Amino acid sequence: MTESNEDKAPTSAPRAVVAEASNDGEKAAVAPEPAKAAAAEHVAEAAPAPEDAPAESASLAARTDAVAAEVPEEAIVAEPSTDADAAEAFAETAAGEPATPAAEVTSADGEAVSAGPPAEVDEKTAEPEPEPEPLPKPCVALIEPACVASYGGAVIKILGADFIDGCTLRIGGQEVACRRASATRLEAIAPQLPAGDVDVEVVNPDGQSDCLARALKLAVPPAVGELAPSLGSVNGGTEIVLTGFGFAAGCTVHLGAVAVDVVFESETRIRVVTPPHAGEGSVDVAVKNPTGLQHRLYGAFFYKTPPPRVDTVSPISGSNAGGSHLTVLGADFSEGCEVTICGLPAVVEVRSSSELSVTTPEVARDGLVDLRVQNRDGQICLAEKAFRYIAPLPPPVLTTVSPAAGSVLGGLKIGLFGDDFHEDCTARFGTIAAATRFLTRKQLEVVVPASPAAGPVSVAVTNPDGVTATIESAFTYEARPAPAITSVSPAFGPSTGGTKLVIEGRNFTKDCLVYIGREYPKDLVVKSATEIHAVTAPRKTAGVVDVEVGGPDVPRAILKNAFRYDAIPAPTITSVSPNRGGIGGGTEITVTGQNLLKETVILVDGKPAKYVKLIDKTTLEAKTPPGEANKMVDVVVRNPDGKEAVQKRAYLYDPRYG
Repeated sequence: MTESNEDKAPTSAPRAVVAEASNDGEKAAVAPEPAKAAAAEHVAEAAPAPEDAPAESASLAARTDAVAAEVPEEAIVAEPSTDADAAEAFAETAAGEPATPAAEVTSADGEAVSAGPPAEVDEKTAEPEPEPEPLPKPCVALIEPACVASYGGAVIKILGADFIDGCTLRIGGQEVACRRASATRLEAIAPQLPAGDVDVEVVNPDGQSDCLARALKLAVPPAVGELAPSLGSVNGGTEIVLTGFGFAAGCTVHLGAVAVDVVFESETRIRVVTPPHAGEGSVDVAVKNPTGLQHRLYGAFFYKTPPPRVDTVSPISGSNAGGSHLTVLGADFSEGCEVTICGLPAVVEVRSSSELSVTTPEVARDGLVDLRVQNRDGQICLAEKAFRYIAPLPPPVLTTVSPAAGSVLGGLKIGLFGDDFHEDCTARFGTIAAATRFLTRKQLEVVVPASPAAGPVSVAVTNPDGVTATIESAFTYEARPAPAITSVSPAFGPSTGGTKLVIEGRNFTKDCLVYIGREYPKDLVVKSATEIHAVTAPRKTAGVVDVEVGGPDVPRAILKNAFRYDAIPAPTITSVSPNRGGIGGGTEITVTGQNLLKETVILVDGKPAKYVKLIDKTTLEAKTPPGEANKMVDVVVRNPDGKEAVQKRAYLYDPRYG
C-alpha cells in the first residue's frame, strides 16, 4: 500500500529526489549528498505533528519518520526525469534553495511508503472542521387562551421560544397537529379531552422538548337553550330566565355591552333583570363562566318602546258639559301623545312620562265612558269605563253640621245635612278630606279627620260635577283633651309581676304613657281611645299602688289605689345535686326547694348559672358557671321580687371532674 502526499503539496514545489524500489532488481541511482541531507533535514522538521493537525496527520508523520530511519542512505535514489522540463526544474532546485524530497521506500512488509518529509499541508485543509453547535432547547411560556372548551375545536396559540420547523405538539399527552407561525409561536386546534388541566409539550426535531405543566384548562362551556321572555321595555326592569346547561356560580351575563346582575339558581337556570336601553333594537345575550368560556346568542333580546299605561284617573266623574280637569297617572306617556274620552279628543298637557293633565270634552250623554291614550309611535292604552259623565246636577246645599265641635285628634262621626247631595260627593274640613258615607240626598255621615291645630274650620260638600257647597267656621277643633281612667282590672296580682291589666277610660292616644306604682309596665298596647292593655312589672314590696295614664302636653290621669301587689313567700333551698363538678363549669345541677318561680335566678359563688329552667314550683335545673379548684361555694336562689335563699358551702369545684 502506497501513500502519497503529492496531491496535498503546493504545485510550485519541485519534485523531490526519491528512492523507488524496483521489482526486477534494477540498481537505483544514488542521490547526491546535498539532496539527501536536505531530505533528511526536511523529514526531521516534518516529524512532529502540529498541535492543531488532525489525528491522522500526526499518525502519518510518525509513520514516515519510522520508515526513514530504517532505510539506508544508499537506498535513497534520484527519481529519473521523464522530460526536460522536470530535469530543468530539478537543476534549478539543486542550485537554489534546498528541495523538499518526496521519497518512497519499501517497508519490511514490502509496501512502498513515503520516506521523505510530507508535503506542506494547506492550513485550511489541516484545520479540523468545527463541531456543529447544538440546537437550543424549545421553551413553552404561555398558552392563549388558557381555557378552552373540552369538546375541542378552539384555536390556541403556544407562545415561547426556539420552536424549530418540524416540531411536534402534545396536549394532555395527545399529539396534535400544529402550524409553526414563527420560532416563538405555534398555532393548533384544541383536541377533545376530558375537562381538567392538561400539560402542553413541544418537541423539536432533535428530540429536545419543553413541557408546561397544567397549562391548558379544558372546561365545559355554558350553553343557553332558551331565553324567556325575549322582548322587553327600553326602560329596563324585565326579568329574563335563561335555561340551558353548564352555568357556574359566579357566571356573568351581558346584554349587549352592559353587564347585569345574575341570580344563580342552578347549573341549568339563571335569572337577570334587563337594564335600560337607548332606543329599540336587538342585543346579544352572552353568558360567561368564571373559566372565561362563554356562549353568545346573537340578537337574542329585543328592546321595544313600551305602550302607554293608565293606572288611575282622578276624579272619576264630571259634568257632561265638559271642562273637568282630570289627572291621569300611569307610565310611558310620550311627548305629543293624544287622549280621547268617549271617542272625542281632549286637551292634554304632558307633565311627565307618568302623569297627564286632561280637560274633558263636552258630550251629549251621561254614564261611564272609555279613556284612550295614544303615543306618537301609534301604541295605545285603552282604559275602559274609566270616567263617568254626569248630566247637570242641581248644586248641593249644606245647612247643618252636627255636632259642630270635636277633638283635634279626629275620629268623631258627625252628620252633614242639606239637599241635593250626590252619591259620589265628597266632604272636606278646611283643606283636609274626610271619609264620607252617602245616606240620602239630604244627609251624609262623615268621620272628622285629625287637625294639626285647634280652632274653627270650614266644611264643604262637593258633588261629582265639581259644584261645591260650603259653610265657613262650621266645625271647631278643640284642644287635645286629657285622658281619664274609669277602671283597672284585675285589681291585684303577685309582687313578682306578670299580671295582665285592662285599663279603661277615654282620650287614650298611641303616644300615651302608663305607670303602675310609678313603674313602667313590661308590656303596653293602646287598643283604642278607651282601652289600654298592660303587663305588670315585678315589685320588691307588696302593697296598693296608683295607676297613671299620661301623654305629651296634657295632664296625667291618676286612679288612686287601683292595683294591689300581693306578697309571695321567700324561696327556700332543700338540696343541690350533684354537690360537686368540674372547675370549667357546665355541670348540670338540680336545685329543689319551695316558692320557686319561672323568673328565679341561681347564683353559684355569686355568679349566675346558665340555662336556668323551672321544672315546677319546687325544682329548678341549671348549668354551673366556671369556678376555682377545690373551693366550696354557696348556692343562692333569688326571686324577681328580690327575696332569696342561700345554702352555704353547697357545691365543690373539684378539678378531678375537669
